[in-house]
Amino acid sequence: MALPATDAFTGTTGNNLTTYSSNWTIIYGNFQIQTNQIVVNGPAANETSGAYWNADTFSSKHYAKMTIPNKNAIGSVIGVCVRGQASGFYYCFYDPQANQVFLGEANNAGNATDWGAHGSITAGDVIEFAVDSYDSNTFHYKKNGVLIATYSGKTTLSGGKPGLSGYGLLNSPNWQYGDNWEAGNVPDYQATVVTGILTEPVSAGSDQTVTGLPFKPKLVLFYPFRSTSQNGDEGFNTWLGFGAATSSSNRFTFAVAGVQGASTNSVASKPDACIVVNDWAPSHTILDLADFVSMNSDGFTIHWTTCAGTQLTISWVAIGGGLINAKVGQETMKTSTGTKATTGVGFKPDAMLVFSNCLSVATSVDANTVTNGCLGIANGANQASSSFYDPGDGTACSCAQDTSNVLAFYNASAAVAKASLSTFDSDGFTLNYSTAPGSAYYFFWIAIQGLKTRVGSISAFSATGTQTITGLGFKPALGLFQTFGYAATSSLKTDCRFTMGMGKGGPISAHKQLLNYYGAGTSNLRCRAEWRELCISTCIPNSVQPTTEMDSEFMNLDADGFSFNVVTADATARQMLYLALGEVDAQPQLDLTSDLNKKTVLTRP
Repeated sequence: MALPATDAFTGTTGNNLTTYSSNWTIIYGNFQIQTNQIVVNGPAANETSGAYWNADTFSSKHYAKMTIPNKNAIGSVIGVCVRGQASGFYYCFYDPQANQVFLGEANNAGNATDWGAHGSITAGDVIEFAVDSYDSNTFHYKKNGVLIATYSGKTTLSGGKPGLSGYGLLNSPNWQYGDNWEAGNVPDYQATVVTGILTEPVSAGSDQTVTGLPFKPKLVLFYPFRSTSQNGDEGFNTWLGFGAATSSSNRFTFAVAGVQGASTNSVASKPDACIVVNDWAPSHTILDLADFVSMNSDGFTIHWTTCAGTQLTISWVAIGGGLINAKVGQETMKTSTGTKATTGVGFKPDAMLVFSNCLSVATSVDANTVTNGCLGIANGANQASSSFYDPGDGTACSCAQDTSNVLAFYNASAAVAKASLSTFDSDGFTLNYSTAPGSAYYFFWIAIQGLKTRVGSISAFSATGTQTITGLGFKPALGLFQTFGYAATSSLKTDCRFTMGMGKGGPISAHKQLLNYYGAGTSNLRCRAEWRELCISTCIPNSVQPTTEMDSEFMNLDADGFSFNVVTADATARQMLYLALGEVDAQPQLDLTSDLNKKTVLTRP
């Protein structure tokens, strides 16, 4: 049969459930048809009856619901179950005497343990019991489609089928009726994005766990900043870092640092950690380092192996959802023109991000004469990249922006490497190199599947006030933004600028992130890095204080795009690149933001 399965219990009064229909299997006890409705009929007081629907195949994430058409003052109890199987079931039934809905678990001998109780019910209400669409050990009770309670960590049963539950005496004169039963599979959980801030511990050697997320993340992005303040200015020094993880064995982090007057920059590139903060000249040492430990049911855990004791600020973005796949990895560039495929991703991506500081070694934490940096974004339709070049010795810098390549690196005067996304493949992706580097430089990648995506650019922010991006074709869950700080051009610019940011909104948290990397070109007068409550910004380095050209705050995730509040602007319409990520479909989701902790444990009388 096609799901959802339904039963209106239209049959002969007095027939037992399995006589009425062979679609039902009794786990314990008995049910009976009464006036075209369903009731519990024995076997004895305080023994819980259960039955499951056997005519369809259900996933382990399923639901059951029914209408409570009457409210009997005393008598039997009726409801639904999930995880129904020979050994037992999880119940959700209405007790008219208590005027409450009880949830719990029962074995195949009718012995029950209540999880909690929630009231009240009005005749005609619909009660629903569902397995969580992401975590198979979490269960939700809803009344008339509204979430009432959530229970987690229930591991006694797995699999099973939806069905009926209740308790009552044999041939009770006071029936509590149920009607219009329905059951089906729970849609996979859609994209959920939560952002937050964590503070580095004083000492190394300990785990740090983020909790309270309403899902198990699939991907976590890290935006560390070399400051103890959320609004920092490193003066004549500059620093930029980023990290990502999908598991303890799939993670990466990189960072670049520079200081005015130094002859070298400091570069850190690590495929075996998720957060790194490196020192600038003359030491070039690692100050702070964290590895990724695990994705947890409601968050994630990292482990600090090195701490400088300054308790730096790290912003993070967690992305989860049942339809989402994500993986990170490291690859080398092709040293001749043409295509090169990357395999082992495990799925066909919908979008990817590419990061590199153009090193010819897989792992590096050292002084580097030149820092090349690139951030690329791509989906199947569009791709773009921002790049910067800083020799760190007062000679010519450069930066560029490209809307044809996902990888693009330059020195002070020409392209070093260019590669476009050729295809997303069943197990990875293929890049096509139009300019091949002289060495097999390494780059990190993030591949994502199961989201709506849009890569684009906008030339705007030339005036203060509200600025919008429209035409995405969906409501985004997260926006990732980047810019080189100039109007759109295919020409190299002669200073080093790069800004990356993100923005999201929603009932769980709203947060904006900005990281800026500025080099002062041939004069090398001033560099600045900052973390601010903005999502995109540019400024001009100078010997006293960088002059702000444009500051924009993230405002909203709109139905078809993003809204920004431009608080500072000049007359230049600067080009900003963006990757928008949104939910695959419009299936309604449980609102887990207000009722996660409503768990009242009662004992049924």
